[in-house]
Amino acid sequence: MPLLKVYVDASLWAETGEGVQAILPDIRRYLCETFKVDASRCQLLLIPSCRTSLR
Repeated sequence: MPLLKVYVDASLWAETGEGVQAILPDIRRYLCETFKVDASRCQLLLIPSCRTSLR
């Protein structure tokens, strides 16, 4: 089963979230065709993340 996690910096989420969501069907179609699985077997996750500095 294809599982794709996309981490998007939280500060960019407001600007890019809708655009990234809009291409998810194309990404899922590509993954399903490549791995020869039904779309119901594919999971895509968009995860807003906070950038932390390591000091």
